[in-house]
Amino acid sequence: METELRGALEEEIAHLQETQSQRTVAATGGSRSGSAGPWVLYTFLLERDFLVPDATPVVAQIGNERFNAQIIAIQGMEITLALQRDLGPTIGRVEISVDSTAILERTLARLEDPALAGLSDTLARMAFGYGTPRFGLAEFSSVFDLRPKP
Repeated sequence: METELRGALEEEIAHLQETQSQRTVAATGGSRSGSAGPWVLYTFLLERDFLVPDATPVVAQIGNERFNAQIIAIQGMEITLALQRDLGPTIGRVEISVDSTAILERTLARLEDPALAGLSDTLARMAFGYGTPRFGLAEFSSVFDLRPKP
């Protein structure tokens, strides 16, 4: 099951990369607006409407460098991005690309995590409709008295 899932993810990633499935927008006038854990927050003005949900993973290109980033919020023409690196108090321009393969690549990486290698694939089979859940009889006991009070 894991091999089939891994193969399907790799095929889908390759297909999306071939079809150029990225949406890109430019934003200007970035200023550092805070931090959240290891993330540094920057707020920019979008050059056009950009309809993507909050918490979307994106690629931010600043000059010749590309950074993994996440959209924190879009309000009107203002976007707040979280970057994993502090690039100073201001950023003149950023090209933001929504990469459809990002979630698939993260899922594939999770499948390759050694901590998951020893887990049974029974639950995954049920989740994808390849197995039927079986419920056995289990004795239930409670530490609470559930009878109505007189």
